[in-house]
Amino acid sequence: MFRRASAVAGVAAIAAATGATFASATTPGSPGTPQPPTTIYAENFQNRPAATPIVRLPQYTGASGQTYTADAQWLRQCNGWIASSSQPAAPTTQANDCGNAATWNAVQQMAYALGSYTGIAPGSNYAVSAMTSGDPGAPHVEFKTASNIPFSGSNRFVTFSVDVAAINCFANHPLLQFSLLNDAGTATPVGSQIDGCGATRTINVPQIGAAPAKTAQVGTYTSNGAVLVNGSSIGVQMVNNQGSGTGNDHAFDNIKILDVTPQLDKSFSPAQVETGGTSTLTFTITNTSELAAKNGWSFTDALPAGLTVAGAGSTTCPSGTVTAPSGGSSVEVKGNLNAGMASCTVSVPVTSGTAGSYTNGPGNLSLVGLNPPANTTVTFVDPAPSADLAMAKTAPQDEVQPGDQITYTLTVMNLGPAASTGYTVTDPVPAGLINVQVPAGCVLGSDSVITCTGDSLAVGDSVSYDITATVNTVNQDGSAKYLTNAATVTGDDPDPDTSNNTSAKTVKVVPMVSLVVGGVTALAGAGAWFLRRRLIAS
Repeated sequence: MFRRASAVAGVAAIAAATGATFASATTPGSPGTPQPPTTIYAENFQNRPAATPIVRLPQYTGASGQTYTADAQWLRQCNGWIASSSQPAAPTTQANDCGNAATWNAVQQMAYALGSYTGIAPGSNYAVSAMTSGDPGAPHVEFKTASNIPFSGSNRFVTFSVDVAAINCFANHPLLQFSLLNDAGTATPVGSQIDGCGATRTINVPQIGAAPAKTAQVGTYTSNGAVLVNGSSIGVQMVNNQGSGTGNDHAFDNIKILDVTPQLDKSFSPAQVETGGTSTLTFTITNTSELAAKNGWSFTDALPAGLTVAGAGSTTCPSGTVTAPSGGSSVEVKGNLNAGMASCTVSVPVTSGTAGSYTNGPGNLSLVGLNPPANTTVTFVDPAPSADLAMAKTAPQDEVQPGDQITYTLTVMNLGPAASTGYTVTDPVPAGLINVQVPAGCVLGSDSVITCTGDSLAVGDSVSYDITATVNTVNQDGSAKYLTNAATVTGDDPDPDTSNNTSAKTVKVVPMVSLVVGGVTALAGAGAWFLRRRLIAS
C-alpha cells in the first residue's frame, strides 16, 4: 500500500520547476536516520490568473509551461475541473456538467479542504475535481503529464505523492495508482494503489452554495515504491482503478515527483589499529523518510591503496550480496530496501601491513541508486616496542620473631626485547609489619600500599628497592605464623609476558617463650624451649 504522511503536505503555492534536477536528496552523516525526500517537480494548479473562466485539466498550463491530460472518462460529468471555492457557486456549464449546482459546490468544498490542509488561504486554493456524477469505469487515467519533463541525472530513485480530499467515503473509495513514464512514454507502476479515503485527518468545510457544511478526509499519499530512473525525461500518470460512480468522490492537488535516493554512509571501527590487525568497514544504506521500497541499488568501493579485505563480508540488506574476496582491494554490494525499512548495513573486515592513514570517500565509489558518503579514515600503526619486566622479591630471613626488623629487596628486571620507558611497582604491606621505611622513589600511601615509580630501563638492566619494617604479629595459640608479602611491577610499554610481574616472599614468625634457669626468667625462641625441656629432664 501507499504510505500516508501525517504531516502537512508542504507550503502553499509550490510552483512547477522548469525541469527536474536530480541532485543529492540527502546528505551524509546520519546513518540509520532517514532524511526527507527532495521535491524535484511539483504541480499545485495555482497558475490561474483569475477565478474565471473555469477550465478543465487539458486547458490548464502550469507555471513552467507544462500541460496535462486525462482519459475522456475523467474529463466529463463533474471530473477534471480546476476548481476553487472562490469561483461562482452556480456557473451554468459546471452545474449542468455536474448534474446540479450542489454537486459542483461539493467540488469547491474539497478544494477548500485541501487549501486548509496545506496551510494556505482555503478560498484561494485550486484543485482538480473527480466528483463522478457518472460512472467512469476502470481503469482510466485521471491525471497525466501531456509531455515528459526534462531532467538531468541518472541512477536516481524517484517516486510520487499527491494530496487527496475525499467525501462520501461510506460508499466506494477512489483507488489511485501512480506510474512513471519513461522517454518512450511507457508506463511503469510505482508501488501499489492508494485508498483516497484512507486518511485519518478530517477537515470541516462550511456550506458553499447549495452544498451544506460537511467533513472531508484529507491526506498526503506517497508511493510505497520507487523506480530507478535513467534517461533524459520523466513523466507521471495517475490511474483510478475504481470504476464506480457510487462514492469515488474526491479532488486532488499538489502532485509531486520526489527524489528518494537512499544515503550511503561508511565508517571504520576501530579507527586506529596495529598493522596486521583488522578494522571493520561498515556501510550503512539509509532510506528516505517516506520509507518506500528501493530495489536494485548497488555500489563498488575501491579500497585505498595499501588496504585489503581481511575476511568474509556480511549484510542485513534484503536480497543483499557482498563480493569481497579476502586479500582483495574492492568491495561490491547489491541489495534492496523493503517498504517500511529505515536502513540496512554491510560489514567487511579490512587490514593493512603498512603503517599509515587510509581515507575512503566518495571518490572510491561507483554508485547506482545511492547518494555518496563523506570521507572516513582508518589509521594503522606499528606495534609499540615491548619490554618484558620481571619482579623478584627477596629477604635475608626465612624465620623471624616479633620485634625483629626485616628488610625486603624488590628488584625490577628488564628481560627485553626493547628498553622500558617506565614502570610502576606496587607492594601492599601485610598486617603484621609496622614502622615501614621506604627508599627514594617510593611512597607509602594511606592505604598501606607502597608505590615505586621508575623511568627508562635498558634491556638487561635492573633496579632494586630496599623496604624495611618491624615484625609485630604472633598467633595467640603460640603456633608459628606465616607472613606473605607480594610486589607487582607494571610497565608503561606492552609486556609480552606478565606471568613474571609478581613475586612474593613468605617468612615464618616464631612466637617467643619464657625460660627459667636458676630462678632467672628470660625470653627465648623455640630452640630455648627445647633446652628447657633437657634441663628439667636432668
